Amino acid sequence: MFAVAPVAANATVLLDGSFETKAAAGLSPNGAAITTFCYDSGNPLKCAGGAWSGGGIIKDGAAAWGGTSSPAGNFYAFVQSTQSVSQVFTATRNETGILSWIDTNRSSTNINLSMPKSYIVTISDGVTTDTIASFTSAVGGWVQRTSSMFNLVKNVSYTLSFKGVAPTGDRTAFIDDVSLVTTPLPEPGTWAMLILGFGFIGTIARRSRAFAAG
Repeated sequence: MFAVAPVAANATVLLDGSFETKAAAGLSPNGAAITTFCYDSGNPLKCAGGAWSGGGIIKDGAAAWGGTSSPAGNFYAFVQSTQSVSQVFTATRNETGILSWIDTNRSSTNINLSMPKSYIVTISDGVTTDTIASFTSAVGGWVQRTSSMFNLVKNVSYTLSFKGVAPTGDRTAFIDDVSLVTTPLPEPGTWAMLILGFGFIGTIARRSRAFAAG
């Protein structure tokens, strides 16, 4: 009997997928409560910070943004023009990943504000940037989205970004409920043991056939 090395259970996770922790930090520089919205680069309504950077966040029901509420909490992120909402994380094991989230669009009586907004989702290790999704948000309720599968390498840092496509003024995509589901890839040592094990089983099978034939 041969043993297989256990696969690490510490899956890579993203922080604050519902943007509630970022919202709890309030406005910069004094931590005042966010009553409507804030921009990461805005003034005076500047977000205090958090795991996510760029773009901004909106409080449920904010009239200036169409009064939209999220099913995933009291706040959600947004991107306009070519803004990005990004998070840097480090993979804790070799694994494949699939990202999921929900999106919708700004609702307004001003048709220019409620036009669909296209955006892409990218992941970068600082050398290579891969586009793992491309969608266009639209008015009419939150829609579940899923990325294509991508690989993560243990101890490598990545930047995940939701990035607006083209300078489209006040067209706005709302993003919320971001989560990462991963599946571990066998470590090199595990592959070696598996190969040896299969070789051992093959040898026993051949000997058994030879014995039966003799």
